[in-house]
Amino acid sequence: MFSLRNVRRSLGNLILTTQIRHDIEVVQEQTPSQLLLLPPEIILVIGRMLPAQSSACFSLCCRYLYHILGSESWKSIRSETPDVQIAFLSCLVEYDSDYFVCLDCIRLHRTNIVKWPRLAASPTGGPRCIWFASLRFLFLSNYRISFPHIQLAIKQQSCGTDIGFPLDAFQHLEVEYDRSYKKTTLLSVDAQIVSNEFLMRSQTWVLLPWSHRDDFIEELAHEYWSFNICIHTRGRLKDSPVMDLVKSGLDILEDHGRRHAQILTCPCCWMDYVLDARDFGERGFAVLVTRWMNLGAGLDSADAKWKSLIIGRNPVDVRDIRRDPGDIRTGFEDQAGLSVEALTADNERKLFSRRQFRRISRGRDGCVWKWDRGWRWYLAPSGPAEKSFWQCLADE
Repeated sequence: MFSLRNVRRSLGNLILTTQIRHDIEVVQEQTPSQLLLLPPEIILVIGRMLPAQSSACFSLCCRYLYHILGSESWKSIRSETPDVQIAFLSCLVEYDSDYFVCLDCIRLHRTNIVKWPRLAASPTGGPRCIWFASLRFLFLSNYRISFPHIQLAIKQQSCGTDIGFPLDAFQHLEVEYDRSYKKTTLLSVDAQIVSNEFLMRSQTWVLLPWSHRDDFIEELAHEYWSFNICIHTRGRLKDSPVMDLVKSGLDILEDHGRRHAQILTCPCCWMDYVLDARDFGERGFAVLVTRWMNLGAGLDSADAKWKSLIIGRNPVDVRDIRRDPGDIRTGFEDQAGLSVEALTADNERKLFSRRQFRRISRGRDGCVWKWDRGWRWYLAPSGPAEKSFWQCLADE
């Protein structure tokens, strides 16, 4: 039936065909590639002999090849296995830092939707796979590691260009103060990439008055969130070796002794840790734990090294995996950077740094702290302190 719609459709198809023919002639005249000078029949044979992901990428190289090979080559990727789909998407973003392949939902996501670990705990939209399964080091902390963080950090190292995820993005220090228990908790985190695997080191301090020693032991026995090594020590700790380590360490401190810190290994995840206690006299006592974790190579979200450490997934049993105790610690500490001894001394100094209940405060030791939610401070990056609104008015 004759209609104005059919006329418009016919004219549109004619214009599109003419444009494609013109583009093909331009490509054939201007391109130095001998491949595009081959007869279309030969190009079709080449496309059919390639693997599915390579054939799909081949058809998307230019409009001329797309016109010859058609859309079937890349549309057929939908029916392929996840490995083939990931390989295809990886080819598309190999030289594009604005996107990355999400290995959970097998889609392309923009790099800028993945926030730095400090902001990852407060998602503001975006795919759920970006923040759902994550690793936390301190209860209610904003600092959270998700699999895309590892993936992008290793990608930045391998490609050699800045895509927004340097190792500096993972450095973090925060202090939490509980007024009711007079308890101060400090957390510091840093990262290294060793043999193409992502290693992290965290150190947690808990400072309390000696008068609250028994309360702290009781809290450990009933409230797992107050102090834990990893997800495998959560639950009531009264039957856990962690409980015995803490109690024995505090007993030695009260007897004015010093316990030798021993490197321990979690049998259920890729982690080494050291548990220690310090006596600060009238200021109280501190229990500190230093952890070294191997989070894997960032190539597969089902990697046992990653899955064994996180919340939100079924834990992986790695007790049959043999490894030497302390090998993760050795791998991390052998790299250039702050040694664990220097880190411990620096964190001890910052534990007693002066902080005030205001938005930004600078201690006499030069530390600049940002106050958040009335009970938590973050160590500000190096540089001049930020000014409040009232300070800006005073300067004017």
